[in-house]
Amino acid sequence: MRDPAQAILLGALALAGSDFGSIHRGLSPSPFGTEFGTRTRFGDDYGADAPTAENMQRVWDKHVDTKRREKILEPNMDSEAKIQRYTFAANQTLTLGVAAAVNAGQNPETHIRPQRITVNAPGGFAGFGTLDSIKVANVGVIVGGTKDMSDFSANAFDTHLDVPTLSPANRVVAVGTYSGRTPPGYVPGSAFVWCISYTGPASMVA
Repeated sequence: MRDPAQAILLGALALAGSDFGSIHRGLSPSPFGTEFGTRTRFGDDYGADAPTAENMQRVWDKHVDTKRREKILEPNMDSEAKIQRYTFAANQTLTLGVAAAVNAGQNPETHIRPQRITVNAPGGFAGFGTLDSIKVANVGVIVGGTKDMSDFSANAFDTHLDVPTLSPANRVVAVGTYSGRTPPGYVPGSAFVWCISYTGPASMVA
């Protein structure tokens, strides 16, 4: 019932155009109470279409196209591992114009392997702040030196990373410094929610 190609091979898929499997006149009824190849209560001739290469290819192509469209809504349909692409963030509220240490940590709610880390340094404003370390499950992602926060801007290039897989028991911690500079268009003294986001493949449930 779920494999049209196999159904054709078994003569169980009814399409117009042939009498494959139809009953010959003069034969006695089937011991199962019906005649092989007769019209069923579903309106089909059982085994009505011969399993030609053309028919099998047409049904197979339709089957593949249907699966491809279904996977747009259910990408994990035929997989025992249910993997999506999720994101989570750690936050800290800063006061613009007032230099401050940054130390923001968070645990994910499911297993996730971050492949991109982004920071909302306004407009990629260089000099807004620096990051000394980003530790994922106690593994340092920055393996030397200090990084400007603008390097992790959403508009930055070459930001793809391979970060260890996290479980809900693991914590991500980013440590750095806000310079106290106020980007153009922002008001000194106002509150600014600083965010560092981690995005990548994740399990659908914890």
